[in-house]
Parts: sequence; structure tokens; C-alpha cells
Amino acid sequence: MRLSQMVISCYLASTGQGVRQSVDDLVQLYRDVITRLLDQHCPFITVRRICKKTTPWFDADCRDARRRAKAAERRFRRRRRDEDRRDWSLKLQHMQSLYEVKCNCYWRTAISTSTGNSSELWKTPQGVLGEANGEVSDVHTADDFATFSRTKLTLFVSQQPLHHSTTCRAARHPRSVN
Repeated sequence: MRLSQMVISCYLASTGQGVRQSVDDLVQLYRDVITRLLDQHCPFITVRRICKKTTPWFDADCRDARRRAKAAERRFRRRRRDEDRRDWSLKLQHMQSLYEVKCNCYWRTAISTSTGNSSELWKTPQGVLGEANGEVSDVHTADDFATFSRTKLTLFVSQQPLHHSTTCRAARHPRSVN
């Protein structure tokens, strides 16, 4: 049944219904019926979007090459013809060579503009890896690490079963145990 037919046949469209109800009851009835109809015809779905940064060298030319390669792939998968497969292969090769040229050009420029300033040079890959700022949110000192290590070692040693020295000696020197 179509949505328009369901609206006509539902409780809201019937004549004489709800004459003695209050405005609040009618609004609630309207919400319930519309929600039920929408749930039936347009069910709620969860969409997962992963937002990740693109590489800094990926520009409009790269997007265009990728779009053309995907279109060629869809055409090949739809038609299954040899010339479509060759076209897709050529588009993929063009896309990959364009990616390589753009990437190399970007990194060469980044290295040449740093001119010996290593801290500036390291800011670029950190941004690509998702570490946008150079600030560290959790600062740990050497003393914190030493305290953690001592606590961990103490806990580990306290949980180990005690071995008798005769057992160890017996395992090392089997002839001496008689």
C-alpha cells in the first residue's frame, strides 16, 4: 500500500473521529500516526561516516582521475567487454602515475622549504598522521615512568609462586637427587 493510501485509510482521515478530544490529544494522535507511517515507509537507519584527513597532495586533479577510473570500472563491470577493461586499466595506470607525481612533488617541496629546520619538517608528517598540533595532551615524566615500572614489577613479583631450591637443583643436576 502506498503512503498516500495509508494516510487516507488511517485513523486521522476518518470522519467524525476525535471530535470530543482535546487539542493536545489530537496532536499526540497525529504524531503517533505519522511516526508509525514514516517508520513503515522510511525506516530509521544508522549511517557510519568515517571522517579522515586526505593526504595534503590529493587535489582536484587526483579526485578527477579517481572519479574517471571508478566510472571506467563500473562500465567494465556492467558490460564485461575487453575494450572497457583496457580503458579501465589505462585510467588506473594514469591515476596511479598522477598520484606518484603529486606525492613526490609535494614532499620535495616540503623538504626544500624546510631548509634545514627539522622541527618544521616534522610538523608536516605529524599533520598527515592526525597529530594536528605539536602539543602533547598527556605529559609523562621520567619519574612517572619509574614509579609505574616499580609498581608493576612489585605486583608481578608478589604474584609469582615460590619455587623450592631443591626443585631447581634437581632440574639442573638430576644425578645429585637420590
